[in-house]
Amino acid sequence: MDALRSFTLRGLSPDHTLVLINGKRRHKSALINRLGSGIQKGSSPVDMNAIPASAVKQMEVLRDGAAAQYGSDAIAGVVNIELRDEPVPFSVGYKVGNHATDDFSNDGTTHDINAAYGFSVGDEGYINLFGEMRMREPTNRAGADPRDQVEEGDADEVLVNAAGRFESYSDFGETLTGKLALRYQPQEELIFRGAVSTGFRAPNLAQRYFSKISTTFIDNVPYEVGLFNNASDVADVLGVPDLKEEKSFNASGGLAVSPTDNLTFTVDIFHIDIEDRIILSGNLSGPEIENLVSEFGAQRVQVFSNAVDTRTWGIDLTASYRTLVGDQGSLLLKGALNTTRNRLVSGVRTPSQLDESFGESIFGREARLELEKERPKNTLNLEATYDNGPFSFSAISKRYGEVLVPDNDPAQDYTLSEEWVINMSASYEVVEDYATLMVGARNLLDNYPDLTPSHSNFLGIFPYPTASPMGFNGRYLYSKLSITF
Repeated sequence: MDALRSFTLRGLSPDHTLVLINGKRRHKSALINRLGSGIQKGSSPVDMNAIPASAVKQMEVLRDGAAAQYGSDAIAGVVNIELRDEPVPFSVGYKVGNHATDDFSNDGTTHDINAAYGFSVGDEGYINLFGEMRMREPTNRAGADPRDQVEEGDADEVLVNAAGRFESYSDFGETLTGKLALRYQPQEELIFRGAVSTGFRAPNLAQRYFSKISTTFIDNVPYEVGLFNNASDVADVLGVPDLKEEKSFNASGGLAVSPTDNLTFTVDIFHIDIEDRIILSGNLSGPEIENLVSEFGAQRVQVFSNAVDTRTWGIDLTASYRTLVGDQGSLLLKGALNTTRNRLVSGVRTPSQLDESFGESIFGREARLELEKERPKNTLNLEATYDNGPFSFSAISKRYGEVLVPDNDPAQDYTLSEEWVINMSASYEVVEDYATLMVGARNLLDNYPDLTPSHSNFLGIFPYPTASPMGFNGRYLYSKLSITF
């Protein structure tokens, strides 16, 4: 399937989050998320599977527009992955798990083996080697702590940051972006923060040059659908203009309150406008289209274009509390609530050689509602972590709000009800500093999303909707042994 799991921030596309490794820009995948829907469709994100988990020291997340500091892509924010920065001792780990679910035979067994070793080079240098191998059996469900980047300061201090950036691109010209950020701390336990910025995102290379012809079933009928790149003769005949940069305006504000040393609340609101947003069109069809692409073995056409303008806004609420339990134990409680909305704020711009009736094919009702409503109305995360010497226990509960699964025919729309998912894990350091054993469960209660209605389940082959935010494979149990020499 043409899809990758990726970072998303602020309810925007993975393309709107800049991914760094040790502060340096990470290249994007050459794969187009062609079969995705909503905010994922047409994206070309960073492939995180190429980075062994054992190599990661920590991840930093900046949830704010930052194109003025970092350049293209940082419209929703920045994720910086810090790799381990000193020689690591030789270590190996083995993790095994499978789906133990009531409704289907146990399947999806996964074996994960990882190893790491580092050594010094000279007085200050080092080389770390990491490797990870994962073997995963298929599942069959067919029927018939990140942290925000902030500047530290003393109470009664006002910090003002300003940034500007000019860049020149050979393919679409120049960009000028800026950012102004304010942080005010009237007293030690209270912080106000806010920022306004402009940003941009250059078209991905894959969005500009990726081409593919594949068989796609539409209303249970197979069609040869060609995704023709922006520089192709097909795009030129259709009058599809060269891709240009997306432009954004970002405003955010919030506060952090710490009434005690071990209790903190935060509130943040955000607003993001994106002009000339690049989207992958729906399937363009008709006699003139077929005449145009028949020589390439295609019957329908998809293209990328700067077709729409969008607006995103929302609010994040968090709370955290840490306390001691007994002589050696500690308990950390965290909660987070997010509400995000996306809206289309323009008409659909059609290629110059097509009349406006093609607007529905380029970005029609289904695509519009996928953008606006095919994400939970709100999500709630509750987490508890208990540590006591060699023992650690974690429980995470996540609630997903309602999700609309739309269709171009309003009568075919359906709604996925709210769902809860509970994950738990426990670990014990069997030999101090050398060996740790962990057991855990994802989706402990074996919860499944609502079934796909018969009119949309492709003759029973897809009983569960791909739009489900919780997946559809049921309970997963695992164990892991880590040994350090």
